[in-house]
Amino acid sequence: MKLLHQKLKLLYARKLKLQPGELFKRKTAEAVSVPDYSQVHGVMDELLNTLPDYFLQLEEYYGEEGTIKLSSDKTSSPLQKHNSGLWRKVTCGLMLLVLWRSKHRSGVAANLTTEEWEARRTDCGNTVLTVAKHKTGDKQPASIVLNENMAEYMHRYYALRNRVMTRACEFFITNRCQRVVKLYDEINEIYKCKLSACTFRKMVETESMGHAPETSKNIAKSLQHSDVVADVFYRLPGTQEAIRRQQHIDMVDQTAMFEVELVPVSEDNCPSGSVIFFQNSLRLNFVLTVFLP
Repeated sequence: MKLLHQKLKLLYARKLKLQPGELFKRKTAEAVSVPDYSQVHGVMDELLNTLPDYFLQLEEYYGEEGTIKLSSDKTSSPLQKHNSGLWRKVTCGLMLLVLWRSKHRSGVAANLTTEEWEARRTDCGNTVLTVAKHKTGDKQPASIVLNENMAEYMHRYYALRNRVMTRACEFFITNRCQRVVKLYDEINEIYKCKLSACTFRKMVETESMGHAPETSKNIAKSLQHSDVVADVFYRLPGTQEAIRRQQHIDMVDQTAMFEVELVPVSEDNCPSGSVIFFQNSLRLNFVLTVFLP
């Protein structure tokens, strides 16, 4: 069976894998369609502004004790349908906030279990969750770090969710008492915005290119993929990166012209080591003077 799987993988790998030309076209198109940070922050602010009211309505309706029975059937009463809709909004909104903060894939939030929530740890005011089941879970578990505000929302959600009649072991459940499957279809329908964990990951990877190389590598590591994978699939071509690259080219060109005009020395008159040392000193002084504030 394993041999057959390997042969099929070799046979169809080239047909299923994007070729370089197709990949570049896709990345070019995505560079235009990926939203700005300000746009996403607008959606997150809206979520944070509406969640408290949604929570209050659910807590007032279900009280502090007793079993909660979620109902979203056609035969449900208008009040039941209203509260079912609130549960849906709270669940999807809270999951989206967790994914925006952590930049994990959606499976990390969807597969978080109640047992993993109960095993949470706290450190310096942060709540740390460890999720075992996710796309790259065979390499290492995923970690979710929540600030005090997000941790409070999660506590309030769990206080309600723990009273729901369901066999599901996942922390987040739908208004049908099941595991959340198509999160972004729900998000797009509720909040009228096309957001996804993949979009968040591309945004932060693209933005990291403006930071030090070590920071970019650490971002890739935090998202549990290599720097090479980040370059190929996540980091998109943008105006700021194009300008940064052009600045490097300009720096080398102008430094070379500076040497031609102000270093009329040759290896015939000076030892080669002195010329190299003198040129390197001038290059450093030129860069420090012209390109650094």
